[in-house]
Amino acid sequence: MIGLCDCNSFYASCEALFRPDLRGRGIVVLSNNDGCVVTANREAKERGIKRGDNWFEVKEQAERKGVIAFSSNYTLYASLSDRVMALLSEKTAEVMPYSIDEAFFTPGTAGPAEVRYEVSRESGIPVSVGLGRTMTLAKVANHVAKKRPDGAFTLEEWEEDEVLKETPVEEVWGIGWRSAQKLRRKGVYTAAAFRDLDDDRILKEFTVTGLRTALELRGKNAHTESVRNASFASGITFGKPIINRDDLLRTLICHCQTLSEKLEAKGLEAGRIAVSVFTSRFRPDFYSPFVSVRLRHPTNYLPIFAKAAEAALSSCWREGTYKGSRVFALDISRKGERQYDLFYDDRKEDEKRQKLSAVVAETNRKYGKCALTTLRNNSLTKAEMTKAELKSPAYTTRFSELPVIRD
Repeated sequence: MIGLCDCNSFYASCEALFRPDLRGRGIVVLSNNDGCVVTANREAKERGIKRGDNWFEVKEQAERKGVIAFSSNYTLYASLSDRVMALLSEKTAEVMPYSIDEAFFTPGTAGPAEVRYEVSRESGIPVSVGLGRTMTLAKVANHVAKKRPDGAFTLEEWEEDEVLKETPVEEVWGIGWRSAQKLRRKGVYTAAAFRDLDDDRILKEFTVTGLRTALELRGKNAHTESVRNASFASGITFGKPIINRDDLLRTLICHCQTLSEKLEAKGLEAGRIAVSVFTSRFRPDFYSPFVSVRLRHPTNYLPIFAKAAEAALSSCWREGTYKGSRVFALDISRKGERQYDLFYDDRKEDEKRQKLSAVVAETNRKYGKCALTTLRNNSLTKAEMTKAELKSPAYTTRFSELPVIRD
């Protein structure tokens, strides 16, 4: 069996954790620049506010119905995510984080209901736990668990057919909304119906990814651990437009630092860096170049990422009013897999860079984002690039913002 632990309305739950006065209230969390709703808890949904709503369109309705809004506070969310993952690792045999609010795991001695109860109680974040024979079936089981009072469910082989017949095809992990629409047009409405399609038809219409999903629904483990086609990205839409090249470069280096730390934490390296900057798409002079730079060798070393981003920007820069920027880490591989140059063996230099990257990542984890960074970045953080008028304190990572208990 494979388990999936998923935090319920994670961002909203994080905001409510240190605000007992919000219990039972509708809570929504907004995207960068307070643009749209990215998380809505059950109470907010019951009041007609749902994920994806433009905030300016539903703001009056939300305020009238007592729904509280928060700007995204990723520092707080990441801290509480680490707490959930650490607790989950204590209750299970092995944990495989999938995103900030969910992780697959190999069950230990504790049952799913016990894991769910202990993690929720000790972290303060409500979670649901589902078990199935494959990752995809564990996802299905988790959907069922969310509807149960105990928040836990084990999908046994003998009941898979019944549960999959009641699962809409759009709720299946690995089937996007476009594929779901295509399936519905062809009369495939449930997970069971998709599972039972002919393999050749699935391959033809939904590629090997669709076939893997069908195999998983049949109880065959088809997800392999491969990073060759993986990519990582960091991007943002600015709260205020940028017209200066050096300021735009600072945002790119900030993204490079985020990617460097992500790759270091996962033991990965990138062989190519790509940069995208863009102006307003609503203006006739809309400009959105995409430039990639191949690195001499795979690495996650921040100064090398920064130089590549600067080279990419230099090749595509033109005067304009820029609304956002993105950086992509591509051609991902695991540390230690790369082939060294026959005529230029920089192994010793590479070892120094790896040690320095680890020190920078650990320092920033302890003392805050960009406590150590490049001189060109000048300690710019992603939070400073966006509008966040409704942001809550960083309760768990800044002494000055610790919650205060008064008599």
